[in-house]
Amino acid sequence: MIKIEASKYPVKFSETENFSFVPLKIACIGILAYYILEMLNRVIFFTTDIELDEIAVTWRIVDSVIYAIVFLIIAVQTAIWRENLHAYENRKKARNAFFTLILTALVTALYEILLLEMDKLQPSHRSDLTVPFLFMIMLHYYSISQVKQIITRIGRTKKADTGRSIFYSLFALNPCIRYLLPFLLMVLTSVGGDLYFVYMFYSDLIMTYLSAAIAVGFTVMIFIDSRKIRRAYLMEIMRGEIDKQLSQENLPKDQVF
Repeated sequence: MIKIEASKYPVKFSETENFSFVPLKIACIGILAYYILEMLNRVIFFTTDIELDEIAVTWRIVDSVIYAIVFLIIAVQTAIWRENLHAYENRKKARNAFFTLILTALVTALYEILLLEMDKLQPSHRSDLTVPFLFMIMLHYYSISQVKQIITRIGRTKKADTGRSIFYSLFALNPCIRYLLPFLLMVLTSVGGDLYFVYMFYSDLIMTYLSAAIAVGFTVMIFIDSRKIRRAYLMEIMRGEIDKQLSQENLPKDQVF
């Protein structure tokens, strides 16, 4: 039997980490605010003209800035998670998500602002938005997918089933869902005249409301999964306390065998 003084060599129980979701929840509230403003914008500034009212343009630019700030907040969340993750692969994923989310914020805001301001330019100064559009879709999908994977792995470490909802993937594809139908109509429709712009308006309206519904589902799942992880963390703490009490009852206070 080997006696070891517990004061010199304390026994460490399994490490427990509390993964905060506060920044992500704040970001979700910002996402909902963005889509509420966008839905109101589409109704209040109803028009079938190719040029939007100046107030409507200003409102949409403010919305775009809000959406960009949301992604910056999510980037802060991944940086906080990285500090509590121990596996190298998970820390690397959180680091990549941090930089990708910052790029997503910049590219998404840039695309929406260019989309609004392009009509003010002379036809000779206008450019094709296909490249920023594709970059926006790819970055948005990749960054949200990374967040989904991190949430899944955090849940796995706590023995909680998280990150499984289809709303994560749908929200990752939200820019594609929201802008693709109007974009396809713009390319495929050759009717021209006011009827063309009516189609464009209603497709934009429908896709905005559909994207808002997906954002609501995404927000709900974030709150549900964060609650699962929090509950699993408390259970982990409880198991650790129980094991600690049992070990103290079975072993002498100053010895560990």
